[in-house]
Amino acid sequence: MERTTIQPDDNACLKATGALSAGATNGTGIDIGPGFYKITIHVTAVSGTSPTLDLVFADSDAVGGSYTSRGAFPQISAVGVYEAYVKFVQAWVRYTGIVGGSSTPIVTCSIWAEPVLE
Repeated sequence: MERTTIQPDDNACLKATGALSAGATNGTGIDIGPGFYKITIHVTAVSGTSPTLDLVFADSDAVGGSYTSRGAFPQISAVGVYEAYVKFVQAWVRYTGIVGGSSTPIVTCSIWAEPVLE
């Protein structure tokens, strides 16, 4: 695969806007390179009874390799913009999202990574 070059002020889309439903979802690994990143979650809608979203970010040296957790967000349960910083050691990055709640919980969101200087 061709390497993605991410520069300060560029954003890498880890997840396009869309719904995550009950259970766990692993995002597709994206080659953004190691470094320190600001992760921004844009939650545009939540539905169901008491919907929650737990997010963990991990990296790997290969898209199909073993992923190592590098950071997690506090649990999200409302529409809003959430930010945290994560340092990735390997080039391939992905998220794991776990949606909880009842009555068909759904969280609609997008996830972006922006490199920052350490």
